[in-house]
Amino acid sequence: MAFVAIANYTHPSYELGYAVKFFRLINLILTAIFQFWGYLAGVILFFAAIVTNKMVSGQSYLYPLIPFSYQKLSHALFRHRLPKSVE
Repeated sequence: MAFVAIANYTHPSYELGYAVKFFRLINLILTAIFQFWGYLAGVILFFAAIVTNKMVSGQSYLYPLIPFSYQKLSHALFRHRLPKSVE
């Protein structure tokens, strides 16, 4: 539970945090009812929902990956130098 609590602060948007909590509950219920196949169906349902839904801003939750943008993905994963200020 501590890992889940800390992981909630790593989501890029507030809405995505609630979506992950909701799908974690659905996955738990499906796994309890259908064992392995329920877990597999829950994971597939989760990824399908994340890929097809959009945030309030209109971007996909997986924006730098879907649609792919190398520059935005690079800025999200790696640190870059700040531009020098002109004085």
